[in-house]
Amino acid sequence: MLKRMRLVFVVCAIMRCALANQTKYCLIQWNTFCDLCIQEVPTLTQGSNEHELVEPNVVLKRQKAVAANLHDTGDIIYFEGLEFVVVMM
Repeated sequence: MLKRMRLVFVVCAIMRCALANQTKYCLIQWNTFCDLCIQEVPTLTQGSNEHELVEPNVVLKRQKAVAANLHDTGDIIYFEGLEFVVVMM
């Protein structure tokens, strides 16, 4: 469990930097956020084996987990079901 938590913090740190560097607007579409997740953290799409791709539903759950964590830390405002993310940086 601790190993997974460490991974969540690493992924969120990467996304914080990506959002700070690439976001020109305070409001981005959810799809744009998801694309940025895949671009910056390609491991979100991988299974336990580096060459194994996971189902799209699993990738979406991972993206929502990253968004929820960034929301909890105050970096973004994200509510499931909305089509956008407010970037607080």
